[in-house]
Amino acid sequence: MAIAAIFIAVYHLWIPVFPAGGLPGQVERFIITIGYIGVDLFFFLSAYTLTFSNTASRWKFIFRRFSKVYPMFLLFCVAALVMGELSLPRFFATVVFLDFLRNGGGSFLWFVPALIMMYLVFPYGKAALSKFNPIKRLAISLTVWAALTFAVDYGLRGIVDISIFLCRVPAILLGVFLAEYEGAWSIKRRLIVGATLFLPGLVPIYWFGYLDKLTVPFDGMFYIVALPCVLGLLLLLDAAFQGRSLKAIGALGGTTLEMYCIQMLVGGVLVNTLFRLTHIKVLTNILSLAVLIVCSLMLSAARRYIGRVKLS
Repeated sequence: MAIAAIFIAVYHLWIPVFPAGGLPGQVERFIITIGYIGVDLFFFLSAYTLTFSNTASRWKFIFRRFSKVYPMFLLFCVAALVMGELSLPRFFATVVFLDFLRNGGGSFLWFVPALIMMYLVFPYGKAALSKFNPIKRLAISLTVWAALTFAVDYGLRGIVDISIFLCRVPAILLGVFLAEYEGAWSIKRRLIVGATLFLPGLVPIYWFGYLDKLTVPFDGMFYIVALPCVLGLLLLLDAAFQGRSLKAIGALGGTTLEMYCIQMLVGGVLVNTLFRLTHIKVLTNILSLAVLIVCSLMLSAARRYIGRVKLS
């Protein structure tokens, strides 16, 4: 989750430091451009952990998850309204998710409505497919996903635009699928499979996610092309961090939602302000990430404190 948060922050805030013509500049811009895979990492890991949640009472499960993320979403929507980033009509459309359905990734904080959509579907999908083995569940889920994505992309084009979420659904399904094998793979096997997926996976993501964005047959097909790279990276990180408890990394991983909301609301202003003060790109990047992380940690701590107070 910490890596996912950093990828997303770099994608939105990082100012290229090296000249574009040289190899360092090309590598830097490649990393910045594919920072969107942080979202895929996040959805995979969210689905992975959801698999171990108690979904016996579906509405209790949905309410718990909804109450965890929606107040933060509403708070930032109100802040955007006050700051003039959202008009009043768009504010109301945003808080009831209509703007997300119409504009997809162009909607304010689209990440949160997409996350809540996953929470709504998950317990019902889990119950409906419970009688099948993991491989059949994955095959059925992917078939339903493909049919739904075709229907939305081609049947509802101009009315509904949520391809940015639909093309992250395979990452969600893979997270649910691999959760069934928790603890079954040795570190060696994870390293081998991870390297086998990650290194060759850089080739399609370079051609179809960096040089050009693949939009066939779905608008967000370049997200799906990135999946081998994403899955390989996850397996490598899982093997590398197994048995290690790093409080700083853990704390950062718990602030993904806060980091996303803060950078989407004030990230551009923060970077521009710091660059005007420093006139140094490297220093601006470091300070921007540092300020973002500190603010996210403080907001996350406040959210957890309020949650504990409510429970008591």
